[in-house]
Order: sequence, then structure tokens, then C-alpha cells
Amino acid sequence: MLTEEHIIEQIKCRCDPWYFLTRYVKTLDRERGEQAFPDFPYLKELVTHLQYDQRLVILKSRQMMVTWTAAAFALWEAIFPGNADILFLSKREGDALEAVRRIKFIVDRLPWYLTPERGENTKNVLEFPKRCSRLMALPTGPNIGRTFSPTGIIWDEMASTPYDDELFTSLQPALDGGGYFVGISTSHGPMTKHAELYQNADTMGFTRVALHYSLHPLKNEQWRLKAQRGMSEERWQMEQEMALQVVGNRVYSAFQKSTHMISDFTPDNSKRLYRSIDFGYRTPVVLWGQLHNGNLIIFSEWIGENATISEMVRAIIAMDEEYNFTEEHFEVTFCDPAGAAQTDQGISSVERLKVEYRAVTGFEMKIRYRPSSVLTGIDIVREKLKNAANEISLFVSDRCSRTIADFGRYVKKKESEEPKKDGVSEHTMDALRYMVINIFQKPKPAKVGIMQPRVSGMNRQNI
Repeated sequence: MLTEEHIIEQIKCRCDPWYFLTRYVKTLDRERGEQAFPDFPYLKELVTHLQYDQRLVILKSRQMMVTWTAAAFALWEAIFPGNADILFLSKREGDALEAVRRIKFIVDRLPWYLTPERGENTKNVLEFPKRCSRLMALPTGPNIGRTFSPTGIIWDEMASTPYDDELFTSLQPALDGGGYFVGISTSHGPMTKHAELYQNADTMGFTRVALHYSLHPLKNEQWRLKAQRGMSEERWQMEQEMALQVVGNRVYSAFQKSTHMISDFTPDNSKRLYRSIDFGYRTPVVLWGQLHNGNLIIFSEWIGENATISEMVRAIIAMDEEYNFTEEHFEVTFCDPAGAAQTDQGISSVERLKVEYRAVTGFEMKIRYRPSSVLTGIDIVREKLKNAANEISLFVSDRCSRTIADFGRYVKKKESEEPKKDGVSEHTMDALRYMVINIFQKPKPAKVGIMQPRVSGMNRQNI
């Protein structure tokens, strides 16, 4: 039975999200287990920003309880003001789902007089019909904002999310319609959309919030010495000191938007045109390039998520048609030498690509590869980005937002010059490397050939 005390508590919670969080929210710590939400001053200030600022970009050190705070605040909004349709985004679907799991954890521990009736309750949706509210996590993709119109968007680990620039663009209709936006991340270098928003917050209409570990009451000098043990200086600067300009661990540290990105480039079909393909495991990539006055210009890109070979063929044809190109305009299409290997279906993936392309267009796709070590290829790319005379001969069109972002995300392995395989940035960078190797590496006739290749890891369809 609802008592006067219960009603008073409801009113207090409705009027003050911080009261709700510190009085009723429970969190789960990996080491300490279930904990009451901490009454930390920096978190109280964060909740004030969440309550009153429409556009927030948050740069933080790791493990500052920002995700827990954002999730708990979203729940408060769904229960008390109501009429909330809040979307959680993160670098992978599982990470976005974690926010919904945390909210369910909190709801399960609320007293009955604060717990609203639930409607749809799946792994990615939590609905409160009587409050006209829904909390949802969706897998990220470049067009997600065009299919869902939330009243609020909470984007966690924004800087490490694939398609960050395209995804942010697709969210504009929701933001223009009055929805609020919260972009949260640790630093992942200077070339992410999150870094752009943070560094240009004033001119782009955002409120900038910096949450350094020194604000955390429990993170003292003793904690710092322990936490920094075994961590590279570059990683420490980015993950804990929130440095946006650290480039020492990047494979291509010479790449900068200001010098290597170009606008309004229109390819000329009278000059040499190239494609380059990385078949990827889950994320196939096609890049389009042209040699122009001795410079290589990467002018277009296609990024596929779990795409089939047929989908790749259709994407190549569609992009070529956009520029009024046919196969006759291309000197060659480059790819990974590993594509020559037969799949378990008894045919190489590149051969399947060629067969499907020929079936649709009537043209034979000219495909070539050049065996070369990864580091050799990286050295050639570096030389084109900036040689000993500080000359640049490799440029990227601003249309290639994923490739540009991946230049910032592509980092070395710990204590190694080899690139780290992260499943995100490696695919555009591999496709770029294949093109640069084949165009600029000195010929080795015994090892160069026209190939009949494969596409590893892509969803396959029978021919």
C-alpha cells in the first residue's frame, strides 16, 4: 500500500535526479560487488550537465563511473519526467547492450513504490508503457540515426566506434528535432569525431566536460603508481591523462587532416584509375584511387559490414556509375595475395568476385596482387605521406571519412613496429597498403601476377 512516506520519496526523486541516484541506485563493481552509487562531487556536477545541457561531449579518464551515471540518469528520465525514448550507442552491439543491462540491474533493486510497470523487456529494449518511455541499445551502423528518432542519444566510447563521422551525421535529424546528445569517450587520438567535437565544442554548440582521474576521491598517488605499471607512456597519456594529440603509437603519425585531406576532388577518367580491396573477416573494404600529377589520391571508399561478395560487386558497380566509370577506365584492381587461396567451397574468393562481376557487367575485372611484407608496405605508405624532403604524394578526399578516421586509430602493437589488428582500422589501412605497394614498389616479375583469388571470412553465397 502506498503511504505518505512513499509519495514524499517519489516527489523527491522526481525533483532531483541526484537524490534518486545517491539514495536508490545500486551499481556493480568487478572487485567490490554491489555498491551504493557514490556521492562524489564530480559525478554530481556531471548529473547537473546531463539534466540541463542539450549537447554534451565528455572526455574522460578510464573507469570514472561515467557510463553508470549516464545509464542511471537515463532511467531517472524514463521513470520520472517520462516520455523518454533513449538510444544507447557504443563501439560494438555488446557494449551498447551493457548500458541496458546496467539499467535492468538498477531497476531490479529499486523499492516497489519507485519501480514502474515494465512492458517489452528484451536484451536490447526496456520499456515502461505507463511512463511512455523506452530505453534501447542498437548495433552501430552508418545509417542508424535515419531509422530511429530518439529523444536522447547516449554514445559511449564514441572515439572508438566505427563509422563515427557517418553515424553522427545520420543522427542530425533527431538532434535537430530537439533530442539531446551525450558523447562519452576516453581519448583515441586527434582524428576521431569525438575529438573534433571536444576541440571545437564552442563553435559547434556543445558543452565540453573533462573528467580527469584526479577528480576521483579514491584515485590518489598510490593508485596512479599502481595503475601506470606496465602501461606504455602513449597509452597512459591517452587513456588516463586524456591527451588528444598523442601520436607516438600511431602507425602513420605523419598523417594529418590539415595536410593530407583534400576537398572537392573530381577524378578524371582520362588518368589512371585504381581500386583496392581488402576482403576482411567481417568488414570488407574497397578504395578508389587515381594518380594525379604524380600524387595518389584516394577519392572514394566502400565499407561493408558482414557483406557478401554479391553485395561487394553491387557496391563497386554503384560507385563506378556515380562517377560514370566502367571497368575499361580502370588500369587494375589490387587485393591481398591471400585472396588466391581456395575456400572450403573449392573456389577462391577473388575468382568468385570476378565471376559475379562479369555476370553483371559483361567485363572481366582485372585483378592483381604483389606479395610483400606488411612492414615493407607500411614504409612505402609512410614515404608517400611525407618523404625525407617533407614532400607529400598521398592524399585522401574528405569523402573517405572512415579511411581518414582509421589513420588516427591504426596503432602499433606494444613494443613493436607491427600494426595491431583491432578489427576496425586495419581493413581500410590494408586496402590502402595493397594499392600503394602495387603502384610504387619496384617490380619483381617473378612474384607479380594476375590472380584468381578469394575473400576470407565474408558471408558466402553459391554462384
